[in-house]
Parts: sequence; structure tokens; C-alpha cells
Amino acid sequence: MIAGCTGSKKSTYLHHIVNQNIIAGHRVAYCCIKDKPFDVGIEIIGENVHVNAEYIKRGIMTEEDWGKLTSSPSSLDGENLTLFDIVQLLYKPDLFYNTEEEKERLEV
Repeated sequence: MIAGCTGSKKSTYLHHIVNQNIIAGHRVAYCCIKDKPFDVGIEIIGENVHVNAEYIKRGIMTEEDWGKLTSSPSSLDGENLTLFDIVQLLYKPDLFYNTEEEKERLEV
């Protein structure tokens, strides 16, 4: 859990941690309490390619930004990232495991 004052760049820090773990080949599950999973995904991608996520969301990227986004090595493995909101965690916990063995190891 990460906590801090408003505007202290907690999300940016967390997105960096997520990117580094995905690049290292670790599986990451990210619970989106405040933001929608789609928005968080855009922010994680933006952090990875060093492009302002707001520019991606609004479709106002520069040619340089597009170049970064499209020519970036495919270092983010989508299979290693699961984005979910708090409702999914509370009401559909079976989404987070594939086998009975994983179910037994799951701790929330």
C-alpha cells in the first residue's frame, strides 16, 4: 500500500514500480480504487515510454510522442499485468487465479 499527500506523485511512483516488475518478468496485479483500469493502463504505458498519459488519453501527442509510443521495444508483457477495480476484488475473487492450486495460495 502506498499512501501520501495529494499531489505527491504516488501514482507515478507506483506506475514506475509496476513497469520495472513487468520488465523483470514478474506478474503484477494492480487494484484500481480511485481510477478506472483503462486509465491506469494508459498511465502505465505512458510512464514506460516517457510520454504524458494525458496526451495519450486526449489524442494530442506530438510526432515525437507517437514515435516513442510506436517504436518502443515491446518490454511490457500484457500477460504479466492484471488491472482490476475494487468491485471485482470484492465480488469476483475467482478472477485472480487459474487453478485450484493458485486459489489456495491467493491471499487478499
